[in-house]
Amino acid sequence: MQADSVKRVMKAMIRAKEEEGKSVVSFQKSMIEEAVSALEKPGEILTLFGVKDTNQISRDLVNRLRKQPGFVFHTIDAMSERGRAVDVERINPLTGRAMTGSSSGCCINILKGINDLAIGTDGGGSVLAPALSTQLFSILGKGMGLKGQTKKKSTDELAFVPGIGVISHDYQRCVEAIRALCKIKREEWDVSQFEFQIAVPIERGVCLPDGRDMHAELQPYMEALPMNIHVRTVPVPNLQDRRESIAFLNDLFAQGFDAMLTLEGPIDLHGYGDSVMGVWGKIGESGQHSSGKYLVKTANLIDATAITIPTLELATGLVLIGKPGRESGVRLMKVAEAFVDQVERPALYQRYFMDGYQNRNLGFGSEE
Repeated sequence: MQADSVKRVMKAMIRAKEEEGKSVVSFQKSMIEEAVSALEKPGEILTLFGVKDTNQISRDLVNRLRKQPGFVFHTIDAMSERGRAVDVERINPLTGRAMTGSSSGCCINILKGINDLAIGTDGGGSVLAPALSTQLFSILGKGMGLKGQTKKKSTDELAFVPGIGVISHDYQRCVEAIRALCKIKREEWDVSQFEFQIAVPIERGVCLPDGRDMHAELQPYMEALPMNIHVRTVPVPNLQDRRESIAFLNDLFAQGFDAMLTLEGPIDLHGYGDSVMGVWGKIGESGQHSSGKYLVKTANLIDATAITIPTLELATGLVLIGKPGRESGVRLMKVAEAFVDQVERPALYQRYFMDGYQNRNLGFGSEE
């Protein structure tokens, strides 16, 4: 057993205790014993995970992940009040802005070195948007049947059942967790050759909040794709309007496309994508439209599988939205690997957050 790994587990629990009542609702005191047991098994990779504080995630689902080698349940993570799209009680550790909701505690606890992964819920972007705002990977498994039980209504009166997804600093951890939660069998996963059709917005079809053209920003990623992934440009409606986006995506999938690719962000940096603020005249509307949120708000509403992949731009990332179905979801996760391979985040991000937050602050009079 590696001493560094044991030390890391101890620091993660200490940090969880320090964050209790903030980003952590509670932590599992049995975590250390379970983690040490996992570390005693040669070659096993330890994954500490948290669970969003909502009854939409069942104990059975959590236990399904706990049974996987190396996965250890650590914390119950705080969420924004009443599922609001912005968590005004918590700060995004990366951007210094109000944290994006509602799976806010999930992302904060990953950045602070408490967990490697979190299970969250998504109504209108509550897994995908917080992940983008903190440069984390996420997979929404709604398209593969991963969802809650209670029907709700969005702020714009759209009925939905929350989808369930995972967030992590590591894409492969997200994949492993989704495979376990969705019970994806080996024969379903071992698909090596398939054709895949991706739609992207036409040139000048979407202008990002900072003035960049979404199509132009996507171009370098499209050029590096393997031969089996085919990309076509398509005219798009107002992607910030969920009703227009729902009709657009459903029609796109009916035409035979497998997925839609966008680049979204910077999330909640130039303005907040929050309906509570957005209803307040032109100023509120302008702020909401500057939030950098596009199809992340729609993915769950069409029962899609969706994936976010961080880029090197602050609070910005690629968003892949795939049509519903287990086979489609599996293929989407495999296609996403081609994009993940193109992104290498700054070393400072890892050192300062996941690594750095595991060290206690040493104030005056404290000892090493």
